[in-house]
Amino acid sequence: MTDANLAALAPLTDAQSLDLLGTLVTGAGLAYLSNWMQLHTLYLTNSKLTSTGMAALAGMPSLRVLILDYTKIGNDGLRHLAGLTGLQKLNIGGTRVTDAGMPLVARLTNLDMLSIHETAVTDEGLESLETLTTLKQQFWTGSGVTPRGVERLRKKLPQLQADAV
Repeated sequence: MTDANLAALAPLTDAQSLDLLGTLVTGAGLAYLSNWMQLHTLYLTNSKLTSTGMAALAGMPSLRVLILDYTKIGNDGLRHLAGLTGLQKLNIGGTRVTDAGMPLVARLTNLDMLSIHETAVTDEGLESLETLTTLKQQFWTGSGVTPRGVERLRKKLPQLQADAV
């Protein structure tokens, strides 16, 4: 699947879910989907998406599930998620996201599941998530997060189940 293929799919505006796992799709291709107002689930694992390309996601306010594992996104790209207020599940494992990106994640106030496995996020970054009262599940294996940091977060968010992946 390429950006050109997504251009051909653009008229299918009733789609609710799209799996672009392992494709050559970039932000330029995602821009073709800007009027997919019912899209609630988007898998982009191992795609060619970068932080710059994430600007296309800002026009998808109905997204509830966004899987960005093993893409080339970093902290700068997370700012494009600010308008996705209904986002409930976010996977950013294996990306360039660090502690500096966690305050941007914390703005996603409906988030109930977050995967930060294999990132440079540490206990310091977890402190930014203390305001996410809806967060119920977190995956952190391979990151800089320690059991002590998870326990500190659990004290603020008792409903949190922080599991290793």
